[in-house]
Amino acid sequence: MKRDVTGAVQLVAALCGAVVLHSLLLEVASWIEWREPPRAKEERRHGVALRPAGTSVAPETPAPIKTPPRVVVLPVPPEVPGDRDRMGRGAVEWLLRHQLPDGSWSGADDAARCACTDPAGHKGRITETSLAAMALLARGYTHLSRNSWRDPVDDTLRTPGVSLRSALKWLATRLTAEGAPSSLTAEEEALVVLTFVDAWIHTRADFFSGVAAPALKHLSRRAAESAGFGPEAAGFAILTLERAASSGFPGFAREDAAIQALSASLGRAEGLRGCAIRVVAWEARLGTDSPSGDAYARRILDGTPVPDDPHASEDRFWGMVAARRLGPHGTATWLKWWRGVSGMLVEMQRGAASGCAAGSWTPAPGGGRSRAATTALNVLCLESEDFFPPPGNPR
Repeated sequence: MKRDVTGAVQLVAALCGAVVLHSLLLEVASWIEWREPPRAKEERRHGVALRPAGTSVAPETPAPIKTPPRVVVLPVPPEVPGDRDRMGRGAVEWLLRHQLPDGSWSGADDAARCACTDPAGHKGRITETSLAAMALLARGYTHLSRNSWRDPVDDTLRTPGVSLRSALKWLATRLTAEGAPSSLTAEEEALVVLTFVDAWIHTRADFFSGVAAPALKHLSRRAAESAGFGPEAAGFAILTLERAASSGFPGFAREDAAIQALSASLGRAEGLRGCAIRVVAWEARLGTDSPSGDAYARRILDGTPVPDDPHASEDRFWGMVAARRLGPHGTATWLKWWRGVSGMLVEMQRGAASGCAAGSWTPAPGGGRSRAATTALNVLCLESEDFFPPPGNPR
């Protein structure tokens, strides 16, 4: 009997010892795992042999990725003095600083309250507001953006999302007003519809597609008749129709007849801007790579940005759009234009010492755009890599 009791006690003691030992081992394992470097922990968890301390694991060579035709893989733009984000931030600050209380931009009206705004080159409130709103969209803001900061010039709190919402609301009232969009000029209609198409691309909000859809159909009919379209108006209309079709805009199909009519209305292109618009029209109409032997494409491929003339901002804008949309032929060309234009814009942008004008670009004397429109167009130039992709490669 005594022997049985002794054996039972020893068994219980052994079991207790095993439980205590197991607990200690768990504690030790937990401590080791906590002390283990994160990289080694991940390797162990995924079945990869732990490397010796102080050594590195050679990365695996990824399998080559087949790039689909028409998708343009561009190298990262080279950094320029001043940095693209800093230039864009300064331009956005200037635009928000000079937005009118009703949400619009107007060089003619703003000149009465600010010395840095010149009414010369003012082409209408709708045109300037559309370009400014597109500049904010190109910088990545939407009507829902909540980020804000203090303006270094006047210490006012700036919220791009609120400003963009106000601008889009103002434009929507003009686009849906009685008699609109027939009452708008061809360029105004093309720009305001392009603004709402891009707002829809960024947000997929039903409100934007609802506002733009009737006007988009009207623009297509107006374009098919080529009524009142100058070169730039035709260029903006082609961008609008092509962007809507390539992005899958609700209820809209590609309007080849309208694009064909707009292309025919351009006539003989003159100057760098005219050649660039013809390249944009050619790309949108055919949907294929422009051959480098084409005369208009050759002008862009071999051309250089215009440093300063009465229409420099328009030439830079359309040159960048054309270079970006030339597809595989335009890779080196776009980089050349990017280096030339970005370096030029760094030198020309007004600095902090300019006070209220800081962040803007001064229109060329005798030019056709105001300071607000010039600043917005230059922002679109800086963001042209993503904002105006080739027709077969929608954003």
